[in-house]
Amino acid sequence: MLFSRGLTHSFLHLFLLLFLLLLTIPSVLSLAGFGQAGGKQKYTLRPKNQWDRYIKLRTLLKKDPSCGATFSSVAVLLPPATTFLPVGSVCAQPGTSIPSAVAVHKRLIADHALRLYPGSVTPAALKTLRWGVAALGSSDYEEVQEKEMVKAEPKTVGFEGLCDPATGFFCKYDGGKIVGEDKGGSDSSMGITGGKKSGEKRTGL
Repeated sequence: MLFSRGLTHSFLHLFLLLFLLLLTIPSVLSLAGFGQAGGKQKYTLRPKNQWDRYIKLRTLLKKDPSCGATFSSVAVLLPPATTFLPVGSVCAQPGTSIPSAVAVHKRLIADHALRLYPGSVTPAALKTLRWGVAALGSSDYEEVQEKEMVKAEPKTVGFEGLCDPATGFFCKYDGGKIVGEDKGGSDSSMGITGGKKSGEKRTGL
């Protein structure tokens, strides 16, 4: 009888140890890189980070026009409307396409469209948003097809929204005043949206 009780106690103890071990396996695998989303790292996309990447690529392109970086204006379309609403610009490093840059920044582009066009773009309308790109300085937007929008690494692309004076997002300040409010204003030498000037501060993010 005592032997039976001891065996039962040992069995329960072993079961408890196995249960605790199973609980720890997921966290160990996650630390080893086998965690969420099939082991793919999750990225927290921040407007400021992507703006910095846009500025960095733009600066690189000015120094070396043959670097292979590409830039496009980006806009949204709300069916059944047929007119695209400009939102900003996206860029991509060599080897990454502009449609991929749009795919990475869908949420940032949609959020900024809400700020720029509060009377037209509503949270309920976001589900039907379509995306368009055009050459910098052009309003001849072409819709980007879903099959083209293969997501890329966030660090290989960038996004700069149009200045929104109402919220301060993507606005440039000089001496405490917003500069470059003209939506779609371009750099004199390259037609690239925006341009950091001496003594200019970027804020609002």
